[in-house]
Amino acid sequence: MSVTHPFPQHETTQTQETFRHDIEAALKAYLPSGQKRYQRVTVLLTSWNNAPANEEEIDALEKVFRNIYNFETENYRIPVTPLAPRELYFKVSDTLRSIDGKNDLFIFYYGGHATHEYDKQRAHTPERSCVIRSNPFPGRPFVDTASGSTPLKTAHINLTGIMTTVVEQVHPSNVLYILDCCYASSLPIRGTKELIAACAINRTTPGAGHPGIFTRVLAETLANANGRQFTIAQLHGAMTRAFFENKLTTPPVHVELSAEMVTHGSIVIAPLKNGSTATAPHQQMSRPFSALRSNPKALVSVHLSDVKTPPYAQQWTQWLSSHIPSGVEEIQIDLVGFYQTSSSILLVTMPVEVWTVLRGDPAYVFISIVTSGNMMPGSTGFFGGVGGLAIRTTRRENILPGGMPSSEDVGGLP
Repeated sequence: MSVTHPFPQHETTQTQETFRHDIEAALKAYLPSGQKRYQRVTVLLTSWNNAPANEEEIDALEKVFRNIYNFETENYRIPVTPLAPRELYFKVSDTLRSIDGKNDLFIFYYGGHATHEYDKQRAHTPERSCVIRSNPFPGRPFVDTASGSTPLKTAHINLTGIMTTVVEQVHPSNVLYILDCCYASSLPIRGTKELIAACAINRTTPGAGHPGIFTRVLAETLANANGRQFTIAQLHGAMTRAFFENKLTTPPVHVELSAEMVTHGSIVIAPLKNGSTATAPHQQMSRPFSALRSNPKALVSVHLSDVKTPPYAQQWTQWLSSHIPSGVEEIQIDLVGFYQTSSSILLVTMPVEVWTVLRGDPAYVFISIVTSGNMMPGSTGFFGGVGGLAIRTTRRENILPGGMPSSEDVGGLP
């Protein structure tokens, strides 16, 4: 035991049956099949009116939403005045008045500067807030664009406060937040909502005009989907791949703001016909982005209480595939390690988009995003397949069983 590296006193485990059902639920949440379709989608894109440098990217995103998906859009430039919080409050309120909370989707986008702050009045249970700013350097004067000459200090808005007050009370469900700003995932909104953010709570983003800017890549990704429907989990997977292809400078973050997402599924973005009708059912299973076998993947440790011996490749495949929902054309979930402690620890890689919608449980611990298989010298790959399912297990110098057929015997993945 060490003060620097304390030994956990209580280990949380799950059963293999629970893990299998959780994978099944995650795949159902990931897929657009059977998820809610919206009769109307309203997009409010916001930025400061003193930041013309990011207009091109925001305009491109608005055109994709309006022209390809037939969404109602408004590009609102927040006035840089001391009354900026009130102006945004009323704009969001006015937009929500005509939205049906049950059948409509509200998308709120912000692109610009931001910081994250903590409520000092709650020292024991600090609550973080996302504060958007017209100036990246608080305290430095700037010129009010309305008058062209009046120097004012930075205008700022507690975005968390407005969204909690307006959106959470007036529109309790069906909201997607898209934030392209520093510390973008610091928006702690609760409810049946999702957030896709340009970066983590402790990261900053590049300025407007940078070739890796989140909004530009987002617009390109949506345009490349060419009107096919997808879930936000799928979109995040595509954006994560863009990061590892060096198209983005920071990895995007997908936040499920409600545990109900696992039950009801990730929000579906589908083009509307004539501004009111969702995509036809026969298009529901089309894949707008790359297949689930492509890298990168999430490396996860799974702690199970009722698995005493490591599974063979065929056993692993049959066990996991027995609850794969219909509509999954192909998925690769790799068992890359097996260790024993007071329970059994499985090291598993899975698609990033599946991990983001996997039910939160202390027995499932995220380790890292990986872009390769096991590269330890002497590792041997073993493969098996059931239907359209591709499963791989890898033997290392741990207690994965020996005597399994080699990759030449059973055939490797391309």
